[in-house]
Amino acid sequence: MTIEMSPKDMLTLKTKITADLQKEDGLYYRVKNRKARAGVWTSFSFVAIKETAEHLCYSDNSFVCCNKCLIVYQYRSANGTTIMSKHSCPPAEINQVMTATATRRDATTSEKKLITVALANMCAVDMRPFYIVKGTGFRNYTQTVLNIGVNSKVGMLVDNILPDPTTISRNVQMRSNAGREILTAALKAHLAEGIQIGSTTNIWTDDINKVSFLSVTVHFIDDEFTLHHRTLACSPFPGPHHGCDVLEKYEGVLQKFGINRYDQVTVVTDRGSNMHSADSGWTFLTMV
Repeated sequence: MTIEMSPKDMLTLKTKITADLQKEDGLYYRVKNRKARAGVWTSFSFVAIKETAEHLCYSDNSFVCCNKCLIVYQYRSANGTTIMSKHSCPPAEINQVMTATATRRDATTSEKKLITVALANMCAVDMRPFYIVKGTGFRNYTQTVLNIGVNSKVGMLVDNILPDPTTISRNVQMRSNAGREILTAALKAHLAEGIQIGSTTNIWTDDINKVSFLSVTVHFIDDEFTLHHRTLACSPFPGPHHGCDVLEKYEGVLQKFGINRYDQVTVVTDRGSNMHSADSGWTFLTMV
């Protein structure tokens, strides 16, 4: 498959992947090529997606990165390892990953009690759910803080390390945009092979705030017949909700991800008349 990206877009994507690999709670991680014979593979790894544990690749197009500086290249098996052999890490140590260097140990009973009290206070003061401690994101964040503490070897003030909410918001937006670019490329490559995809969509209303939302999800299989499903949007959808309005909103979401072919998408919806009344080229199936 060929990823339909301009050279500029591909460079931007690779830069974002490099930045993400530097984070312990990032979207991607490195996977060794255990089947390789070329010596250069001791210095390079495939890039994989944490959520699915799959290589970030499309047919003969893969992403690999240097294990030291994390610079990312687009790798094609047919072209061999020439591009990796020519790589040299930049002199500046700009891509270091923060790791804990001390020997790990279990927390003492008194330390666990201090953490429990601190978490209880946090839940009470900030009105957070108790189940926050089970969240993957919260646990990754806590582990990162612990690693930084071990590496610093001196005390630190919380005000000097916690980012501003705006900074967090911008980071989330950047990662979201990178994820959309990767998903768009995957869907385009999938459709270019002439393979069908499924889509589900629905409109629901928040009973408290009386705000309506339109959700759109796509479903497709990869080369190994593994089923994937991705939510493309769950966005506010103020009225009216006539058939033509629903169709316009739905098509707008798909087009943002490069989906324009009516004949390659089967849409599953509920029995709402507004979901079927618009004159379109989509194939609709109704849930029983």
